[in-house]
Amino acid sequence: MKGNISHLMILAPALVLSLSAGAQGNKQMGAFEYGINSNTRVSKGKVSAHDLEFIGGVLLTEGIKGIVRLELKDQDLTDIQIEEALEEMKLSIAIDEVTGNPRALITNLDVGIIKAVFESGITENTDKRNGLIYDFAKSDKGVVGLTVELNPELLKLVDSAKISVYETGAMDGFDIAREKAISAQLRKKIQNFSVIFSTRWKEMASSNDDWTNELAVVWDKGEGYRVWGSVLHKNNGGIYNENMAATLGAAYDVTFGTLFAEAEYVPNYAHSLTVGLNYQVASGVTVSPFIRRVMGPMVTTETQAGVNVSVALYKRAEKAFISKKN
Repeated sequence: MKGNISHLMILAPALVLSLSAGAQGNKQMGAFEYGINSNTRVSKGKVSAHDLEFIGGVLLTEGIKGIVRLELKDQDLTDIQIEEALEEMKLSIAIDEVTGNPRALITNLDVGIIKAVFESGITENTDKRNGLIYDFAKSDKGVVGLTVELNPELLKLVDSAKISVYETGAMDGFDIAREKAISAQLRKKIQNFSVIFSTRWKEMASSNDDWTNELAVVWDKGEGYRVWGSVLHKNNGGIYNENMAATLGAAYDVTFGTLFAEAEYVPNYAHSLTVGLNYQVASGVTVSPFIRRVMGPMVTTETQAGVNVSVALYKRAEKAFISKKN
């Protein structure tokens, strides 16, 4: 396999060794978790696996975790390319726990192959991957770098602040690209509103630098219904030759699940409306029928309908420490 393995080992020091060493430790130091997430879409008589995700983590010592996450998407399962599937392979260090200083400026550090911060995760549309805007608003995954989480008690103005610094661009095997990026996300809850601001700057080798911003808001009064919306901006006409896009959605809890509706709009290109139902048939199993109408000056008007089936299985430690998929 081609690539510069030394870069990887510098940024994710001895992670593979630590996974095996941690498993030999005591109950706390060797706590091990794993999980499997899968999502299958049935539409127009075609069954497609959106993704199959495996995640494993080990608690190396108090406050230090090793985490590996693989996502198989549109891959032949008989010919898996690990470098394409690797979403995260990182050390996650809770600085405040390790140092015993609850007022440390940085409370958590992720280093290695990471999922950079950006994606707001506000939508309850389970078919979001096939929407108009998803590819422009998602986080960069499988990139080499670090993410720091700042202490909100010291910042005062926000509830959460995270910053990622990483290398980006095309990867040839494990050969790390030379373009760099920085992204940040701020979260603040104001009464019934949650406000999320995300920004990302990426150095591009073959074009102008890419700058993307998203402002997202969720209104939730805790009475079984929620409304969310976002405005996305990307420079250089990066969204179908436009700079702006918007999303507006709502969800309502009923006895048999959660009804949702979401509209997406890209000026001078297209707009869509998706309605559906998220129904949990068993623990970790959700069935989500949906229908979407897409229309606009630059697309062929069509109606899409289908069902998403999501399965999430986790083996948890006594004190869970790995997060489920967004």
